[in-house]
Amino acid sequence: MEAKLTTAKKYFEYRMKGKNEEILHLVTDDIFLESERDGKYRGKEEFKRYLNEIKPTGAWGEPVAKEETVVIPGTVRYLMMNWNVLGTCTFDENNLINEIKLARGSLE
Repeated sequence: MEAKLTTAKKYFEYRMKGKNEEILHLVTDDIFLESERDGKYRGKEEFKRYLNEIKPTGAWGEPVAKEETVVIPGTVRYLMMNWNVLGTCTFDENNLINEIKLARGSLE
């Protein structure tokens, strides 16, 4: 689980810093991202488009293990308001991220 926690943390750190090429090494070719705000992106080509077109906002906390997934709480700015959100990552057998879900919520 430690490798999954580290990978998820790197993803969100790299995302906030705009390190898109580094992010691509953390995900599978069939990556699926579903964002409550930004839509669905399937496969590395669509995921690259998401990384390049959707600029990140806010801040992310420390990753938390939840069974086989990793959840990271965060706050994003949207429509001039801050929203509590959760980023949930699932992984393949090589500890690469194969799914990311971004939705409003909190760990409490």
